Amino acid sequence: MEQVNKFLTMGVNVILFCMAVSLLLLGSDHINNSIRLLKASVFRQNVIREQEIDNTSVKGSKLTATKGEIIGTLLGDMEVNLVIDGTAFIKESFHPEEFNYTIIKAGIYLKEYTFNENGYITEIIYTHMKE
Repeated sequence: MEQVNKFLTMGVNVILFCMAVSLLLLGSDHINNSIRLLKASVFRQNVIREQEIDNTSVKGSKLTATKGEIIGTLLGDMEVNLVIDGTAFIKESFHPEEFNYTIIKAGIYLKEYTFNENGYITEIIYTHMKE
């Protein structure tokens, strides 16, 4: 009788564990989709970029980025086309797993935006600044 109780307890624990893992996977998928939608919505509205551009309205200030920030942009979902030191990377055809990241020089890059007629960002240009 005691072994039957242990068996039933273990069986219930296994079922609860499987249900918990299933709920975790389903929940993480929904959260991932929500994050993607929020990111797309924020980008469409240019909220982050507008804040960055507004902060550079002070006379003489420039937008800058580091090698790490550029690599992070390349590794993430590219939202717009990038130009790094004159080399264009098209968002539709860029494959981050095949890219040689060693060609990006260490240091500070000047960051510029190209806008379309609707005021949306179409391209980000990074130019390595000489020290």
